[in-house]
Amino acid sequence: MTAIQFRDWRTAHGWTQREAALRLGTTKTTVYRWEASGDKSFAAPVPQTVEILCHLLCEKRNIRNVELLLQHAIDI
Repeated sequence: MTAIQFRDWRTAHGWTQREAALRLGTTKTTVYRWEASGDKSFAAPVPQTVEILCHLLCEKRNIRNVELLLQHAIDI
C-alpha cells in the first residue's frame, strides 16, 4: 500500500489522522509518517500488517470488532 493509497483509504472513511491512528492501534505521528510520501525525512512505509487491517476495516461490521480488540489489549 502506497502513502497515497493509505491517505485515500483514510479519507474515504472520513477519518482524521488521529481517528485512523486509534482504529489502527498506533499514533497520529505514525499515520502522518505513512502519508508523508513527499518528505523522505519523515516518510515511513505502510507495514503489510496495517494494509491487511485496512482491508478488514473496509467492512463496517469489522470496525467495532477491531476497536474492542484494541481496547482489550490496552486494558491488559
